[in-house]
Amino acid sequence: MMTFKLISPLVLVALAACSTSPSTSSGTTTYHPIGSAGIGTNSFTGKGIKITHPRPNQVSIVSGSGSQNRATRTITVQTDGYSMTDPDGADSNDQATNSAGDFVTLRMDEFSGNYDFMMPAIFEPSSNSNVAYHGFLGVTTAVSDMPTSGTASYTGEALLNIDDTSGNLGTDYYLADGTAQLDVDFSGNGSADLTMSGFTATAGFNNVVTAPFDRYKVTGMGISGPEFSGGTTQLLSNGTVVTPMGAISSQGAEGVFYAYDSTIGAPDEAAGVVVLKGADGQVFGGFMVD
Repeated sequence: MMTFKLISPLVLVALAACSTSPSTSSGTTTYHPIGSAGIGTNSFTGKGIKITHPRPNQVSIVSGSGSQNRATRTITVQTDGYSMTDPDGADSNDQATNSAGDFVTLRMDEFSGNYDFMMPAIFEPSSNSNVAYHGFLGVTTAVSDMPTSGTASYTGEALLNIDDTSGNLGTDYYLADGTAQLDVDFSGNGSADLTMSGFTATAGFNNVVTAPFDRYKVTGMGISGPEFSGGTTQLLSNGTVVTPMGAISSQGAEGVFYAYDSTIGAPDEAAGVVVLKGADGQVFGGFMVD
């Protein structure tokens, strides 16, 4: 079973501790870093992948939200009709739970970059052991701070999974240590192009292999407020478009812009998820960029 591979005790964002990164302001909106202490509440939104077991995994894109009281550390995470609140906030392992046994892990070891306003999040509801949600939450860019002109390029990390749902691929693949680039044009209705590449592919018991593709591209995503979605997906190998998943039945890409960088007059960070389903297999994963 291939999902986002997790978890060893590497801390990406410690919500149990206080962030030392400064807050930022667009002039109209102040953005407080994840885990920062102070007055008021940090509100989060994000995108994730719903993974339903057993095999073959059923995967789909969902939205999530949450909040953290900056004084008491109380954290709430919600997605797909599930909600959990930990009054003490996440512990030193970036894990939060409640009396019902719902479990949220606020990190993924595969994403080790230094991000101030977004974090990975894995939600495992106690009432349904056959489902898990893997995605990202962050301090969303205000609509009033979204540019209406200009361009920006963001770079960061990517992770993909390939499920052999038909047996025709021969194995499942896990693509880690990838790089992501998000090129954004804020003019007009706005558009965004995503490229993920440079992966290390493994299969079986962590055997390094050659994956069916080496580049995952999504072009022409539309921008609506602080979110982007849609577009056209292509898989490439050595620069040539390939179709290892067979006839494509559905494709999706969704992401969110986070906070604001006054030096570029645009959002500071972004994260999102992708899903591609075909007759022979499916691809799903995520990216974080700044």
